Amino acid sequence: MISPSSTFFYQFVVETSGSPLSAWTGQGVSQTASPGLAGPSPSFEVRSGWLTLFPPDGWTHSLPIHEFSDQPKLRDMDEKARLAAMKTNFELYTEAQNEAAQETSQKFSMKENWEAYRKEERAAMQRALRRRGLNRDLASYSLLVGESLSSALCAGDQLHYSRDGNADFRYSVERKAEIVFSAGTVGSSDPGGPMAVWQEYDRYPNANAEALKKKFPRERVAEWLHKHKEFVSARIHEQQFHLLDGQEAQVDPYFIFLARSNRKVTPLSFEFTPRAVHAAGRLDVLSKDQIIDAAQKLLAPKVELL
Repeated sequence: MISPSSTFFYQFVVETSGSPLSAWTGQGVSQTASPGLAGPSPSFEVRSGWLTLFPPDGWTHSLPIHEFSDQPKLRDMDEKARLAAMKTNFELYTEAQNEAAQETSQKFSMKENWEAYRKEERAAMQRALRRRGLNRDLASYSLLVGESLSSALCAGDQLHYSRDGNADFRYSVERKAEIVFSAGTVGSSDPGGPMAVWQEYDRYPNANAEALKKKFPRERVAEWLHKHKEFVSARIHEQQFHLLDGQEAQVDPYFIFLARSNRKVTPLSFEFTPRAVHAAGRLDVLSKDQIIDAAQKLLAPKVELL
């Protein structure tokens, strides 16, 4: 699971930009209690196949310098340069830790006020890392989505865009209270509407529940375990489909394509395995090829941080 600070769920109102280089822009808000990676009220832009988030003025979110796209990557260095960079970064990080601890201890006592101490220590650590050039603030976050999203949008639409704890993306376009286009990961239940895609699960009693309760009396133990079905469920009006990798469903004017199922995801492990990816839309909004391309773009998401 990725850090909660790297997730988001935003809703935007779509506007035209007036620029020939950028067809669509808009302002949005976070749909969760957490502000999300790009802050509580970011803006977005769709340009040249990229969906980009911009944090609002005054919002700062520091990330390690190596996560930014314009920085050299350790994997691209030769062995000597890589070892030298790792040594330097380790030394600078250790310096930052010591400095943050000293700065914090001058303001709070670890024994008397642990919560205040930890909060200040985290802030002091960020300042110390920044002074050493080991982190910087996020200016933009871009996901390659291809040209389908730009073709689907109209002024006044609502754009929903999320990144969850598995680092899976999903976006959808809502027009007149109907989702006319969506792409990315799938949910765990039928959300309603004329078309839907979701993952079904089988429920099994946890045979080890009682033993675990005795061993860990203070911990919550699941009484039931959930294992996803091999297929992904899809529905168009009242007609239901069970889709596997590369399969599609169509009842005009709706079309659904499943680029990848969850068959290779280990049900009861925390292995970081790519999840199911779909795309669905109205054929009077996008062509089949455009819908399929939208799903394929998210099979191996390409992201740029600046």
